[in-house]
Amino acid sequence: MHPQSTRNCLSCGEPFTPARPPQTYCTHRCFLSRPRPKRTLAVRAWEKVPSGIDPDACWKWQGTISAYGYGLLSVDRQNRFAHRVIWELTHGPIPDGMCVCHTCDVRDCVNPNHLWLGTNDENMHDMSMKGRASRQGHASPGESNPSAKLTEDQVREIRRKDAEGMNRPALAAEYGVRYDAIWRIVTRRDWVHI
Repeated sequence: MHPQSTRNCLSCGEPFTPARPPQTYCTHRCFLSRPRPKRTLAVRAWEKVPSGIDPDACWKWQGTISAYGYGLLSVDRQNRFAHRVIWELTHGPIPDGMCVCHTCDVRDCVNPNHLWLGTNDENMHDMSMKGRASRQGHASPGESNPSAKLTEDQVREIRRKDAEGMNRPALAAEYGVRYDAIWRIVTRRDWVHI
């Protein structure tokens, strides 16, 4: 049996006797606090963008997607919209009060060629011109909303089945919508007019 040699912890520098020869940190805490190279925001963002695709096509964000369909990226422990981050990496800072709008109307698209800067009023006008909002500039309620996936009868059925105890993930699968859509229906945050 060979006597065990001591070595210095790569994190804190204290000498220790390893339990197994490849061990390089004296404790699990030192292992977790080891220095790690920090990846830049640009590297983190661009690795979530598909490579080798047509520059004119939509570049669908490959990371986290918000409940409303927009790409998200954590920056300084806060979620930011991915299309805004990509705009800034490509074109520079976004002036105060300006929106980063999509020409393609694909919310998770981050292709800089599909993005443009506009005021909130310009963005609302663009939505209205494309038929994605009511005349007042707000989403139309219920079935009259062009992006509605459900009918009023289906919403009534969802509420009835939820009250009878059917689980919400099963309801989401049955009606082809996301869980949060079911939750918003049964808690009457959406489809409030029914």
